[in-house]
Amino acid sequence: MDIQLKDEIDGIQVIDEVYKTVEIPVIYITGNSDQKYKIRAQQFGFIDYLIKPVSFEVLTESISKANN
Repeated sequence: MDIQLKDEIDGIQVIDEVYKTVEIPVIYITGNSDQKYKIRAQQFGFIDYLIKPVSFEVLTESISKANN
């Protein structure tokens, strides 16, 4: 899930809405390194929080964590 989306809602708010129905593993990927977003995202939990650019190896490792 990207943090910054095109519309007025951000990725953290999307996960908040999704979690009302089902909890899924989340990997946030963002180009914004501002820690306020990471702190907000922590209230819902996540598998990983990655700052772009993300290498294939790092993404693969994060996905492996989600599958455990």
